[in-house]
Amino acid sequence: MVKILKDANFCGHVALEYEAKEDPKVAVPRYVKELRGLISG
Repeated sequence: MVKILKDANFCGHVALEYEAKEDPKVAVPRYVKELRGLISG
């Protein structure tokens, strides 16, 4: 997904939807960090 957005020169917002059982206060920051790494790298 990130490659498609980069190839299209996408400059908008990306939403992260979380529905797993793990505490979202713990899991979401971890996933956001990972997503940011994929987008910037």
